[in-house]
Amino acid sequence: MNYCETKHSCADGKRGECKHLRDHLGQHLCSQCLTFFTVEAAGRPEPVRNAPAGAQALFLAAQQAGAATGAGPARPAAVRPAPPVQAGPLQIFGIWKSAVTTPYGTLYTELILQPDKKFSQNAVLNHMMTYDVGTVELGDGYIHFVVKDHEPKMYNGTPMRWVESWTYFYTVVDANTITVEDRLANTHWNMQRG
Repeated sequence: MNYCETKHSCADGKRGECKHLRDHLGQHLCSQCLTFFTVEAAGRPEPVRNAPAGAQALFLAAQQAGAATGAGPARPAAVRPAPPVQAGPLQIFGIWKSAVTTPYGTLYTELILQPDKKFSQNAVLNHMMTYDVGTVELGDGYIHFVVKDHEPKMYNGTPMRWVESWTYFYTVVDANTITVEDRLANTHWNMQRG
């Protein structure tokens, strides 16, 4: 695997580096101090890489699959922000679905949030599918996901890594609709109760 390894000066004076895969989406994460940083902080301009909404695990898998087959990393386009939302009552537990048009086709996701704070998420784009299971931490307007298991583990004979945690910020549109924001990928999209 090729890792990013962009260097970072930690607050304690040590040097750390990003351990995401090379050409990853979003900001760098220092493996030493666990601080997000940009390439500007390391002295080089940062390329723009916005992922389609809700696509962290799927596009990480697609990037790795491209590297395994020599096709190179996927270069997804940004998704248009969702319209403004209004607050309202919401029961966050349940099944949430979305379908987002991307340059590569429609990305379908199904997110199941259980009252015991477990989750599962399917993401399908063309012939590629990912599946995550784990736990969630719920806060005021956010859901933090911690992945305990992921599929696929192998693609074209190459072991696959996956996103181990991420956070969605959400705003209530109505009792059956939320707008979800991924601040690292700089995207918004709507999810409907399934």
